[in-house]
Order: sequence, then structure tokens, then C-alpha cells
Amino acid sequence: MRKLLVFSVVGILSCYPLVTVAASAQDISRDIKGKNWNAKKVGHLLRRAGFSGTPAEINEFVQLGSKKASVKRLVDYSAPDYDNPDSVASDPFEQLVANQRFDLNFDPNNPGNLKDLHRWWFFRMMATTRPLEEKMTLFWHTYFPVSHAKIGNMLFIKNQNMLFRKYALGSFRDMLHGISKDPATLIWLENNLNTRQSNSEMFARHLLEIYTLGEGNFSEADVVAATKAFTGWTVRSNAFFFNAGAHDNTLKTFLGETANFNGNDIIDRLLVQPATARYLATRLITFFAYEDPEPEFVERVAGVYFASNYSIKEMVREIFLSKEFYSDRAIRNAVKSPVELVIGTLRLLGAGTDLRAINGWTTQMGQWIYYAPDVKGWEQGRGWINTTATLYRYNFANTLITNRGTTGTFIRPDVILRDNGLQTAEGIVDYMLNLLVQNDVSADTRESLIKYMLTRDDGTVGTSFTTDATTIDKKVRGLIYIILASPEYQLN
Repeated sequence: MRKLLVFSVVGILSCYPLVTVAASAQDISRDIKGKNWNAKKVGHLLRRAGFSGTPAEINEFVQLGSKKASVKRLVDYSAPDYDNPDSVASDPFEQLVANQRFDLNFDPNNPGNLKDLHRWWFFRMMATTRPLEEKMTLFWHTYFPVSHAKIGNMLFIKNQNMLFRKYALGSFRDMLHGISKDPATLIWLENNLNTRQSNSEMFARHLLEIYTLGEGNFSEADVVAATKAFTGWTVRSNAFFFNAGAHDNTLKTFLGETANFNGNDIIDRLLVQPATARYLATRLITFFAYEDPEPEFVERVAGVYFASNYSIKEMVREIFLSKEFYSDRAIRNAVKSPVELVIGTLRLLGAGTDLRAINGWTTQMGQWIYYAPDVKGWEQGRGWINTTATLYRYNFANTLITNRGTTGTFIRPDVILRDNGLQTAEGIVDYMLNLLVQNDVSADTRESLIKYMLTRDDGTVGTSFTTDATTIDKKVRGLIYIILASPEYQLN
């Protein structure tokens, strides 16, 4: 099997690479007098809308001067037409992805294919110039979960992932019609077995309960009718196929209306339901802001769904512009998912990586992408934290910090210090706190970290700090580990 090229996030991020960061912690973290748009709010926005922001990225968004301008930059990104190979080939980021030469030919006799499919998406998340596009792809991966263990076709998995990217912020109408004809979804929910002679209701039930209306907003009779409407929707020659001979052409009563409904009719009926708008709004708010959102917040975002003709982009914009999104209930009050934790850490620390270890880390923490644990997907929020998962979170930080080589996944504390002119214990602590947690710690915590940096091997506390190789190796790496393992860093 070919050897993957080791790349550094420092070298591929087009927006404000870590090595160019020059602003001090005090400059970045302080609130700008007289302005409501500040680094704390920007940092929160970049963590939720992407995979964390460096101090320079945060500063750039602060300088935009307003929440509206910052949200516009994130939401109104320019993406290629994923149905047009020429458009994809001419996109600079897609060229960068193609240059990595991931093996996506999906030879069933080559077990390396699936590993490269993981690396391909991890690379996209780390290197993207469109962070919200990849974050939305992750959202849809949790909204429409599947598992390769059941599907057994890596092409279907990859194509579904691209479908999420294609409709990431598009119309929910297009997304719902697209996912209902997606081979991975049809196989995962066994609609490929759904015929007029032998019904399989799994897809129809999940379409109503997990994708649109939510529990309690439909009857068993609606499930039966929808099941009949989707008979004959199957997979043939690696694509969606409508088998007319297996379709039920009888009258069906769905949500109080009787007609000879087909699958497309059911989807269109679901799209206009207020319950669908509220359900999607709740899922988006929960993913980006917080769990159990207030009814008025949900109704406001649901109203945008109808006012914008089912635009996912406008619903997300409404969330990012809302006062609730920047409230104390939202900021630092969501547990980072394993993918958010690992990708964000590597980006912030400018790690070099061959991408090989990332899937193992996120899987140990409970998020094995492309392998949903069940039809409802991964438990979000507080569900990411348990005794085993927490141990693996600490193990991830420890493994990253203790790799002192330049292969695998590694960091270079000496380079961080050199490129940012850091020499004193206070300066290093302030920089790392700003970089990793935006100084969102108490004064006592800061003083304790400075004391740790100044403590000698014999236990006495010195008054000066020397940034020699030994001290950097012991103290700076130790400092980074302490912050990565802190509760403040584990929260998004």
C-alpha cells in the first residue's frame, strides 16, 4: 500500500496559518471598548460553525466589525458545482484534496480503501477553506446516519457524504428528496426490500420520526401509507432505481388526505408540515447552540424555514445571528464531539499528521464516522462524556504531546514559541490559554500554570524561565497537555 504524505496543517490552511500569528493574548482576548462584537463571541462562532479558530482568524473576524458581517462570511461561502467535474477540478480546495491522491477507487479486495475514505474526510475538515460546509456535512452525517457495516459499499458511503456537502446549506426539499433516493440510505433502512408483495416499513417510519415530523406527530396509519408509497424504491447498478412492477398503486390515506400517493408525493406533503419545520429547527439549534431550546427560539427558526422556501442556509443564519446563540447558556456549554475535539486540536496546534491515527482516536471516544451505532445515530452533547470516553480524550492529548518525532501526528512546541516570539513563562501561558481556551479561565488557574512553568525539578519555584530544548520538551509540552485535558477545553 502506498505511503501517505505527511502534511502540516500550518502549510495547507489558507486562512491565517498558525505560524503567522503575531497578536498577543491581551490584544486578541480583550473586549473592544464600545463594540459588542468581540473575540469571545467570534471564538464561539468559529468553534460552532467550524473546527475552532486560531487567534489570527478570530482577530480577522473581530475586525469585520459586526456579527452580521462575520456570519455572512461563514454562511455565504462559494462552493463548486459538485455535479460538474470541471467546476470541481477548477476549485483550489478541491485541487488540494485531489493532490493528496487518496485511494477512492473502492476495490473490495483492497482494505486500504476504507482507511483512505476516512482520511479523505478528515483532511477536508482540517484543510477546508469553507469550514461551515464541512461542519454541515458532519451535521447531516448525524441527522441521516448510516453504517458501512450494513451497507458494505464504500462508493455509496462516499457518494452520500458528497450529497451532504452538495446540499449542505441548500433547500431542505432538495436534501430530503436526495436522501430518499440515496442508495446508502435505502439499504440502511431496508427500503430496497420494500415491495407491494412484501412491505418493509423501516424507511417510512424513520422518514417521519427521525427526518421530518418527529415523534408524536403521525399515526401508525401514516406509516403504513408511506410504506406503500415508497414500494419499488430500490437500488440497481449502484444507483437509485424505481421498480414500477413492485410499486403499490392503490389509494393511500396520509396525514388526512387520500390519493394514489407515491414517494415523491409523501416527501412533498411532509415538507409543508409545521411539525417538520419545528423538528428541523430543533435539530439545528441543538447541534449549533444548545439542547432543549426554548419554544419561541424554535418557532422563530421554523418561521424562517417557510419564509425562505425551506432554505437551510437561512435557518442557520438565523441561529448564528440570534441573541440566544451568544448567551451564557450557549457559550462553553456544549461538549465537543470527538471529531470536533481532534480536528480542532490539530488545527489550533498546527500539527503535522499523516491522518492515520485520527479515526482510531475519534472511534475510541465514541464517534466512528461512517459507522453509526444504530438507526438513530450517535448520542450528542452530554452523551459524549462517560468514564471510558473521557479516558480516551486524555489519552489522545497524551499521545499527541508525547510524540516527539516528525512522523505520524505530532506538534512542534519549539516552532510555536519561535514563530510567536515567546520566551517568558507568563507569555507562553498567556499565548497557550488564548490559543486553546481564549483565556476563559480564572486568574487563579493562570497563576497556577505560571507557577507550574517556573517550578524546578527539586520542587522549588524560580523567578526566571529559560526556553532551552529541555525546558520546552518538559514544561511547554506539559502545559499544553494540562490545558487540553481541562474542562474548559473539552467544552465547545
